[in-house]
Amino acid sequence: MANQKLTALTAATSASTDDLLYIVDDPAGTPTSKKITFANVQASITALDATQIADGSVSSTEFQYLGGVTSDIQTQINGKQPTGSYITANSADVLTNKSIDADTNTITNIENADIKAAAAIAVNKLAAVTASRALASDVSGFITPSAVTATELGYVSGVTSAIQTQLNSKQPTGAYITASSTDTLTNKSIDADTNTITNIDNNEIKAAAAIALTKLAATTASRALVSDASGFVSAATTTATEIGFVNGVTSAIQTQLNAKQTGDATLTALAAYNTNGLMTQTAADTFTGRTITGTANQVTVTNGSGVSGNPTLSLDVNVRERTIGAGFAGATPSLGQVGSYITVPYACTITAVNITVNSGTLTFKVWKVATGTAAPTSSDSINTSGISISTGTNLRTTTLTDFTTTSIASNDIIAFEITAVSTATIGSVSLELTTT
Repeated sequence: MANQKLTALTAATSASTDDLLYIVDDPAGTPTSKKITFANVQASITALDATQIADGSVSSTEFQYLGGVTSDIQTQINGKQPTGSYITANSADVLTNKSIDADTNTITNIENADIKAAAAIAVNKLAAVTASRALASDVSGFITPSAVTATELGYVSGVTSAIQTQLNSKQPTGAYITASSTDTLTNKSIDADTNTITNIDNNEIKAAAAIALTKLAATTASRALVSDASGFVSAATTTATEIGFVNGVTSAIQTQLNAKQTGDATLTALAAYNTNGLMTQTAADTFTGRTITGTANQVTVTNGSGVSGNPTLSLDVNVRERTIGAGFAGATPSLGQVGSYITVPYACTITAVNITVNSGTLTFKVWKVATGTAAPTSSDSINTSGISISTGTNLRTTTLTDFTTTSIASNDIIAFEITAVSTATIGSVSLELTTT
């Protein structure tokens, strides 16, 4: 690099740590031109006087007050209480015009002198004591409930002088009779022969007096008793024997009689019949027993007499078996040929398959579609691969695993499709069905 004056060099706007600066070392002694990196210049500056910052109005001592500040100074100043008189946790103060909520503040050590003379504290704000008792002061001078109830204390109302004085002047407790007093005598024996007892009314006779019936005036013997027109006991025309027939009746006799069936010969004959099981009338007033029976291999009857429960009838499996099918003869059938469309008029289940051919082999599928729709097609097949005869000329099988369903609903339409054939010219296919 050619020598240049410092003033002729290109000016830089920033410096990096490895940039070189020109200095004069020991300018006051033996001046020597040297170079120094910008990083070493930074490292040699250990302190900066505060007066060198901004306009120089802040001294280093004032600047040092910033030490320990943890956040914005103005924000902290704004958050402080303005100068004034304030209550502290331990200061002794007299509060005026303040409302102190006892629910959110704890107020303790209130003494009698702290309560206003005219406070008029409501009685219901005192601690509750035993209810409905007269109150007294205890040995400590505090209010306490006494053993005297509020009701008993109420008896004092109206007393006009000392109660004990009045009690002492009264006659000792006892029952005394005077000439004109009205009294109820107890434990006394009054002889009716030597005393005249008159005007005895009904209410003067003890409720449990149990006056013996023999002490009533006699009436006609062995008759039911009724009250006469005057309300007195009187003998009725009904005898004691007749009245005895009422014993055991639980409701109005005439009502019960009206509800009964009028007796006749039919009821008499029916009452005389006493045999368990079903009953039928064979002639007028003639009844006999009957039992439901079945026919062997056709109808099975359970509990035909009805004694052990309702009779039940079930058809023998042979009666419930049906067969449907289709056949062909003559020219060799073509693949996809469909036999007759058959409407099955009953609900049933496929239980076996039969195939008969004059020779060769034959495979077929069954189509099924619900009634009321179009005739079935190959898309309505209920077989996976089809049922085949590959040896012999007749096949009957109850293995139905190739069927996707063996259930046929009432009036379903069935068709048979030949899916494979070889040499056979005569043949038939059929399904054995059991009605459900």
